[in-house]
Amino acid sequence: MDLGTSNAIATDTQGTAATAQRPRRAKDGRRRPRWPAGDRWLGDAAVVAIPALIGGALCLIDITARSLGFDESATASIVSEHGAALSHAIAHDGGNMSGYYVLMHALVSLFGRGMLVLRLPSAIAVAVAVAVTGLLGLRLFGRRAALVAGLLTAVSVSLVFWGQGARSYALLVAFSCASFLAFVALVEPKDDGAG
Repeated sequence: MDLGTSNAIATDTQGTAATAQRPRRAKDGRRRPRWPAGDRWLGDAAVVAIPALIGGALCLIDITARSLGFDESATASIVSEHGAALSHAIAHDGGNMSGYYVLMHALVSLFGRGMLVLRLPSAIAVAVAVAVTGLLGLRLFGRRAALVAGLLTAVSVSLVFWGQGARSYALLVAFSCASFLAFVALVEPKDDGAG
């Protein structure tokens, strides 16, 4: 092998290595991250999970410190009923929160009517809402947007307040976020892998 062939092979090897280091472009022209695909899920999980944990932790701070408010007392009263009395109480409340009341009735039957039992589902719902918001940002715009969206959702004062209450508001926010994510998944064009 002569010196010219050796230099050509070295150049080709370096060129291939340099090409492998460059980020690939997706079909829509956006740059893909440089890290390998195996580590990609870890980064994606981190930008979704960290804000969700922050949101849940903020809701858990002094979650049992304040006494039950008027609406929370209605929740505690309704979910403590049984049989026909429970059905009548749910119908009398308007029936728009019947699924929430049934869930809370099951939790109260299992764990009692303590303040933490009444409010913990809302705190979990806030963490889920933050995570789903992060997933939506990740799917539409990438990691940086997912992290920012998740953090802004996690520190929302009203959402943290709802996450510390025995009402269905935080759960409804989580369902609303999930419906947006489902909508994006339905309308997003499928990548068939064709080149």
